[in-house]
Amino acid sequence: MSYWDLLGAIHHLRGEHEAELEAGREAQTANPTRKLAVLPSLRGFAALGRLADVDSLLAAANRLPRDAAVSEGDLLREAAQELEAHGHPDAAARYWERSLLSSPPGGPGDPAAALLRAATLYALQRLDQASHPLDSLLGSTASPPPDALGLRGVLAARQNEPARARVLARRLAAIPPRYNFGVPTVWRARIAAALGQRDSAVTLLRQAFAEGREYDLWLHRDHDLAPLRDYPPYMELIRPKQ
Repeated sequence: MSYWDLLGAIHHLRGEHEAELEAGREAQTANPTRKLAVLPSLRGFAALGRLADVDSLLAAANRLPRDAAVSEGDLLREAAQELEAHGHPDAAARYWERSLLSSPPGGPGDPAAALLRAATLYALQRLDQASHPLDSLLGSTASPPPDALGLRGVLAARQNEPARARVLARRLAAIPPRYNFGVPTVWRARIAAALGQRDSAVTLLRQAFAEGREYDLWLHRDHDLAPLRDYPPYMELIRPKQ
């Protein structure tokens, strides 16, 4: 499945959505019982704004056997992210809402579930509600995951708490880079972008790529990097190489 997933992602980032849909058809033909096989088609339909096809594909995926690689909630969030990235915010919100009702990973009190809920609430612009599970998570462990620190930092920046955002950015900077593959540094870039520091954000993104962060679908659909999308240094950084 990773072959079609990667092939679909390449077509997606190049704006070749009909080719992406073809990759999706091949994936589903070769893997008819895998939920994961719908991802290329799901992204392609979302990018093209074909909402009826998105709904039909999700319904078909729900009839398939459980797939350890992807859940119903994962597919809903994937659709929401792509719809938002391609100019369909109202439709995206509907899928984010549906994902809140899906079963989160882990059990009650699981850090991954708390982080996922916070990220979904953040995507729905419910900033105060998103803060609560993050504050609980950050207060319950001495070494919280970078994603929790970073998301709370972005929230602080957007809630007009720049001092707190900078404190959280410094905590991210103190995390050793080895084996983190640029994840803490990307969060620092997001915080910088939310604070209006576009030059610093691009510098940090370059550093994150040097630390091993991959160029992937997140670059074009990352809500926190939206302030950079008309900034020439960022546009050059993410431009596909020929």
